[in-house]
Amino acid sequence: MAILKTDCFNSIIEDSKFLIVRTPKMIALFFLFYSSIDSQSQQGPIICKPVELKCEYLKQPLGIDIATPRFSWLLNDLRYGAIQTAYQVMVASDSILLLSNQPDVWITCRVGSRSTNNILYTGPTLQSRTKYYWRVVVWDKDNIQTPPSGISSFETGIFSLTEWKGYFIGDGKDLRYKPAPYFRKSLIVKNGLKKARAYICGLGYYELRINGAKVGDHFLDPGFTRFDKTALYVTYDVTDNFKNAENTLGVILGNGFYNDQSSSEWYFDKSPWRGRPKFMLNLYLDYEDGTTDLIVSDETWKTTASPIQSNNIYSGEVIDARLEKQDWDINGYNDSEWAHAKNTSPPGGILKAQKMPAIKLQEVIKPIARNQIDSTTIVYDLGQNFAGISHLRVKGNKGTVVYVRHGERLDTLGRPK
Repeated sequence: MAILKTDCFNSIIEDSKFLIVRTPKMIALFFLFYSSIDSQSQQGPIICKPVELKCEYLKQPLGIDIATPRFSWLLNDLRYGAIQTAYQVMVASDSILLLSNQPDVWITCRVGSRSTNNILYTGPTLQSRTKYYWRVVVWDKDNIQTPPSGISSFETGIFSLTEWKGYFIGDGKDLRYKPAPYFRKSLIVKNGLKKARAYICGLGYYELRINGAKVGDHFLDPGFTRFDKTALYVTYDVTDNFKNAENTLGVILGNGFYNDQSSSEWYFDKSPWRGRPKFMLNLYLDYEDGTTDLIVSDETWKTTASPIQSNNIYSGEVIDARLEKQDWDINGYNDSEWAHAKNTSPPGGILKAQKMPAIKLQEVIKPIARNQIDSTTIVYDLGQNFAGISHLRVKGNKGTVVYVRHGERLDTLGRPK
């Protein structure tokens, strides 16, 4: 049971002064805005309520490894002159405790402050791999306590390097070896799985797979860092990815910025952190009976070359579909000819949680025009510049080579420059 800590202190609210430069247009806009507010106030009482609750600037983050995370929120108050005059933050180990206003982890006293961000947690030491719930109460411009916010949450990651088990593993190849590696491992999940979390650092880029499907909706993880100083890991809730009995984990590794194999304008090919792609994974399986199984990256994993024959952050990929290993990441696949993974040295940087919004699919863009230049060349106009991934289906004889090039301008023949 955590010991509830209460922080009681007073905070002086400093008056702010605003200089308004009035022009005819601004005056008109001001009256329009004021009329809108006035009309809303006539419709009924307006309540000030904290919304958009965030921890470390993220909504309900998973895998926070900051010992004193920061809370923030916005005010939903449409009244003229609306401000927050004070707040109170509550943190509990169970959302039910917040509903009854009985937080068991931490609660502040009424803190006089207009600030709605960078509110520092100063309660008892947070535990690794633990979910916490929080909410906030504020006092409005009239010093009236408003209804509490909704309940939000944050989950801690792995705080200390000593808590990580297993090793960074790779395929043992030289950093100049071109093909990207596959890795796989089978495991048994018992009945009564309550929670499953995968913590993974893959260098350069990686894709985590369970039972033949990609985990999560992220792309290009982890974020770029100077890997010999900082390496980022990502936390995934994989509870629903498993089934009782046998399951299969799969990992695909790419070079990313960790191992730039071609000459680069920014000289990443000469970077001091370069190495053959590797990854470290800790998978925790927590059961209803209170037991926990831990699956780690080590030499029990199997590895082989994938059909991705080369990959580069600038020049793209070369894939030989004839080398595809069907069903390599599901149960029952015969990996007897695969080699055992090799334990390898860590990248040298401090392992930290990735605390930023992930790169995700935002929309699907379809071509607005199709121009067949000749019998083997087709140009698709997508109508705009964007960062994305090409998705196409091709049909042809075995051994046919398909080139996909991207460009922003066309030459006089209509080909991408």
